[in-house]
Amino acid sequence: MSESAAGETAAAGVGDATHELPIGVDGETLPAQEIVTGRGFITGKSGAGKSNTVTVVLEELFELGLPALVVDTDGEYWPLRERYDVLHVGGDADADTIVDESDADRLAELAIGDGVPIILDVSAFDADATAAIVEEAVGALFARAKRERRPYLLVVEEIHEYLPQRGSDDLSELLTAVAKRGRKYGLGLVGASQRPASVDKDFITQANWMVWHRLTYETDTGKAAQNLGKRVRGTGFLARRRRGVRSGRLARGRDDAPIPPETRSRRWEHSRYKAVRRIADHARYGHADRAIRRR
Repeated sequence: MSESAAGETAAAGVGDATHELPIGVDGETLPAQEIVTGRGFITGKSGAGKSNTVTVVLEELFELGLPALVVDTDGEYWPLRERYDVLHVGGDADADTIVDESDADRLAELAIGDGVPIILDVSAFDADATAAIVEEAVGALFARAKRERRPYLLVVEEIHEYLPQRGSDDLSELLTAVAKRGRKYGLGLVGASQRPASVDKDFITQANWMVWHRLTYETDTGKAAQNLGKRVRGTGFLARRRRGVRSGRLARGRDDAPIPPETRSRRWEHSRYKAVRRIADHARYGHADRAIRRR
């Protein structure tokens, strides 16, 4: 069976994987199946709309009952739980439940076995603890996907920190394996980064779909030029792709030429300060907390 056919087989029977996800303000869409079981890359400088696009994709998937696990490097995706039944786990009391690397197998069981959307908030962990829990979680997710072959999406924010262009370790090799072989098991991967030049080039070139927001740093615009087939320089990247474009717009490309939609706004108002969040309803996922802690 081809990788494409295997991905389609794995995607059958959960949610509506054949649906087109509306992400653009003018009705532009991305196919749900391609997102959930494929490989995607979203990039843009700080404030250009990268995280908004990630959130829009997640919102549309959750609306269809299609789950995902988000490696939330900066602790910015927790508001999704205010609208959707998402389990927020992490390293401090702001999470629904506190986890560490020993909980990876149970998280994978909840994710792929039970179809629970999960935000793995690693913002409270130090670098070593973050690497440990992400490596264990991704490994457990990949192993579970091989056994069950149910569609599930792994989203990794600031993927350059885990899958860098230079240097490799066990975690980067694991993410490379998911990018190359996850599709046949129904496990998709979306990476997001402010610095495309710092991301492993093979991951970007293997992406089935990409969203490029505004970039200004020359090495990053050069990376965009390599992938979008256009020689660009400095802040002229999007202006040369589309004249008069304003910050927050994007160019999207798969195997065809890039097209210029503008991503719609996410449905929740973002705040970087956890102190302003409403008090979490921990009872909502009390059963999950008990299940994670059960030995």
